[in-house]
Amino acid sequence: MQELSVLVIDDDDVDVEKLHRNLLQCEEFALSFEAISDWRDGMRAIETFAPDVIFLDFFLGGQTGVDILKEIRAGGDQRPVIVLTGQGDEETATSSIRLGASDYLVKNTLSPKVLFESIDTTRREYARRMQDLFAEQEFRTIRHLEAIGNLAGGVAHDFNNYLAGILVSAELALTYEPCPKVRRELERIAGISTSAAQVVRRLLLFNKQYAGTDQLGDVNVYEAVRNTLSMLQHSCPPGVKIDRSAVSEKSHMVSGS
Repeated sequence: MQELSVLVIDDDDVDVEKLHRNLLQCEEFALSFEAISDWRDGMRAIETFAPDVIFLDFFLGGQTGVDILKEIRAGGDQRPVIVLTGQGDEETATSSIRLGASDYLVKNTLSPKVLFESIDTTRREYARRMQDLFAEQEFRTIRHLEAIGNLAGGVAHDFNNYLAGILVSAELALTYEPCPKVRRELERIAGISTSAAQVVRRLLLFNKQYAGTDQLGDVNVYEAVRNTLSMLQHSCPPGVKIDRSAVSEKSHMVSGS
């Protein structure tokens, strides 16, 4: 048995009661039923009651079902809306379907069988439409991520070239046997450049633009953090000290495999 919440927007109590009785005879459904006579209250009930199916009277207090249907669809609501009318009219039916009605039923032809078939068909169509919409949104998300990946890959490739230049320059400068203080700074520059190059390499692999192996080596997080903090300390204003007490050498190897 399927749970089914139904909202009826109809100002004729007799018609509403007849519809309710017929729905109760649909043994396939565990029914939750709500009836509203005013179209404005009905629009609010769509949000609060959150029905699975909406039955909408074509004529309702001077407001036509088509007008209400337009308002429902204008808000992006695609759930099944079944239009009801007292008389069969091909033009009215065609207009309702064209404007987004899921089905069109004549009140004096209602029966449990007719209602079940209409509800079952419209709910299946709604589920299929939602699946298509989800697939389309998922496709757009993938394309968006691909575009971001391409952009990140391009930036990473350029940045990798800059890092290579910095690293080569630092290593070349170290061959000139600088004083201990300068040597420490050059080693920090080389260490930070190497850590940054590893990050860039991951971006390139993510974008499938890296031509080397698809397996990454281990990364010494401790060294990367220590070198970065050292450079930050040198760029801080006088009197500002960075607390490194939380950084230790234990368990700071991260595998890239």
